[in-house]
Amino acid sequence: MKAAGLDVEVVDLERERVLGARGVQTVRGVDVAAAGAEPDIDVKAAARTVRGDVVAVGARPAPASELPRQHGATVTLDPARGGFAVIVDERFVAAVDVLACGDVIGYGGPDAARTSGEQAGRALAEQLESAP
Repeated sequence: MKAAGLDVEVVDLERERVLGARGVQTVRGVDVAAAGAEPDIDVKAAARTVRGDVVAVGARPAPASELPRQHGATVTLDPARGGFAVIVDERFVAAVDVLACGDVIGYGGPDAARTSGEQAGRALAEQLESAP
């Protein structure tokens, strides 16, 4: 958007939180308050309004962990790993007959997902080679 010559204002979600959008039929901006603001106080009084015609949201992906969980895998909320993550052992086994790799075991970006996929593939190949 900046490259196209538009004015852009970024709301840093580590410092501020979005309270709501402004506008009736079209967006006219968003109200924001300090991230640490007490929920019991009237945050609207301390909020600022970021005016604009477009609201774009960027966030980490949230890989679906429901299928491994439904098959017995343990899923935990781990902010350090990017949110919900399927727990695996050193061979990427999450539960009986369930292997998991990539972003579903912790968001680390494309390179980390590729690496864990390669490692899981090797672990599975070794397991299949040693099977009777």
